[in-house]
Amino acid sequence: MQTLYKYSDTHNKSFECICFNTEDASFPIELHWHYFGEMLLLLKGKLVLQIDTKWYNLEKGDFIFIFPETVHGIFSADGEPAEFLVIKFDYEKLPELSEKIMISNPSVHTELNKPEIHFDADSVNINGIDILFRECFDEYTEKGFGYEAIIRGNVQKILIILIRIWKKTGEFIIDSGKNVNTEYELYGITEYIDKHSNEPITVTDIARLCGMSYSNFAKKFREMYGISCKEYIDKIKIMKIENLLACTNYDLNYISQETGYADCSHMIRVFKKVHNMTPKEFRNEARRIQQDKVKSDN
Repeated sequence: MQTLYKYSDTHNKSFECICFNTEDASFPIELHWHYFGEMLLLLKGKLVLQIDTKWYNLEKGDFIFIFPETVHGIFSADGEPAEFLVIKFDYEKLPELSEKIMISNPSVHTELNKPEIHFDADSVNINGIDILFRECFDEYTEKGFGYEAIIRGNVQKILIILIRIWKKTGEFIIDSGKNVNTEYELYGITEYIDKHSNEPITVTDIARLCGMSYSNFAKKFREMYGISCKEYIDKIKIMKIENLLACTNYDLNYISQETGYADCSHMIRVFKKVHNMTPKEFRNEARRIQQDKVKSDN
């Protein structure tokens, strides 16, 4: 079964710096999510990022911040080579900030109070984010004495810059509410949903796993994630369908089983309601875009 969750080794390292060249590595980067936060600085070319259900177009010098537990994918905007720097970090190992804010709580970035995560090159330069970002990579490459402390400090500085911008524009950060101590914590239940989305799971079942009543669980889930649990399950299913249509040749019957729908016709109705096109039309459009990319590469 396909899952969108991507394992991150948070126990052995609190950050990772990657220089990604689309000509040297597997690309595009398909939809996935993880418990790490992620920051990206585009050095060359053009990119399109899907983050949850929103799309971002990045030009050279642009910066984007990706919240933990957010489904995202990275794609070429024009079929030309691109190069970008990525820093993944475990914010819980930054105690000076994690005690005050709850960056990973998706209620921070619901449609009601969505903080700006995409910054153009001018804004990046003005705020000094590019200098801090590049210094992290220099330190990570050379690994001189104290390099981890310098990277950790720079990541904290970038986060503080973002938080100050969000506060100035009225977008706010809330305190952590992770205090559930049950078989499955409410905070991590999204991983369970991802792994079991091909099964007929219900909100009642998930609430029971968290040791909560249906009504209390539904209220807490919406507070934490900004949408209902049922809406979240449906969103994960749709994203998996998109991924399978665009990246595989599986037929619709297989895809409907893989994403937990009772039958293919039900999946088609749900998908069409979301996208205003059938899964077949979506696949044809995705293939057309991929063919145009190959032609442009040649």
